[in-house]
Amino acid sequence: LADWDRLEKAQPQARKDGADLKPSLAVADCASDTRIETDSSAVENENYSIGLVAGYEVDLWGRIRATNESALLSAEASREDLNTVAMTLAAEVTERWVAILSQRLQRQLLEQQLSNNETYLELVELRFRKSLASELDVFQQRQLVERSKAQLPLIEMQERMLQNQLAVLLGRMPNQSPVITRQELPVLDAVPDAGLPVQLLQNRPDIVAAFKRLEAVDQDLAAARADRLP
Repeated sequence: LADWDRLEKAQPQARKDGADLKPSLAVADCASDTRIETDSSAVENENYSIGLVAGYEVDLWGRIRATNESALLSAEASREDLNTVAMTLAAEVTERWVAILSQRLQRQLLEQQLSNNETYLELVELRFRKSLASELDVFQQRQLVERSKAQLPLIEMQERMLQNQLAVLLGRMPNQSPVITRQELPVLDAVPDAGLPVQLLQNRPDIVAAFKRLEAVDQDLAAARADRLP
């Protein structure tokens, strides 16, 4: 919201600074009241006038143009800041969504492992009753079963925490996470060609915004130098 507000503020400021490149037109009005007194009478005169006043500043040294260019660059930098926030938010939402699916797959795997451990525990206990296994074997297998059971609540708690984080990122209450029906991770298509590393950096909105602000500072410097001239 803060980046959106800065963009909304920068755009009107750019239009305002650009208006100085065009002639200005204003309405001027005037009213006067005079009273002339003589020995026998008094005369009052009321005069009203209205007109248009036009003005134009010749931008000899480029001060106005540099100021306008600086405002435009600042507005573009604010837009790139908004793009940065949008990309970051999309990445955070995707990360939480993938993490939720990952926790569900881990839970399924752990449930299968728990089922196998319980089945093997029954076999070990049967072997123990037939004197084919020791009490230590039974104790160790029971530990594996209990360890698997203890991991299930941790995975469920982690999944609920990720769902709450996803809800907050989407602007909802923590307990209003969207329902995710998918149970498997998606198969990704081929990664698009990103080009050279320098081209990848040039496409990053945060770097573009920093470059726009640097150009805006140069224009402010040019406007300050031009303001020193007659």
